Amino acid sequence: WVLPLAVVVIVAGARLGTHNLADTPLVHLHRAEGYLEQGDYNGALGEIRLALDVDPAIGQAYYLRARALAELGDIRQARADLSRALQLGLDAETAREALSLLITLNLRR
Repeated sequence: WVLPLAVVVIVAGARLGTHNLADTPLVHLHRAEGYLEQGDYNGALGEIRLALDVDPAIGQAYYLRARALAELGDIRQARADLSRALQLGLDAETAREALSLLITLNLRR
């Protein structure tokens, strides 16, 4: 009986480990970037929501959400998300892109 129990524990642990890996914010953000590249903005928003559910303090998530929302026409929320992304911090290149998008959106007023 010990051997079957050990197999169950190993399989359950492997499944939990895979599940946890699949739910990391970075995995969701990577998927969101793919959706953005394909023009599937709602798909991107779903992945970003999952990333923010795990860690609501990731600037990159707000930046990606702003891009998707801007494409969908929600300029007000896109601006708010860009501001939040910049507050939380982005790498230098992404920060430049975020500022550029923010300026572009502000010109659309």
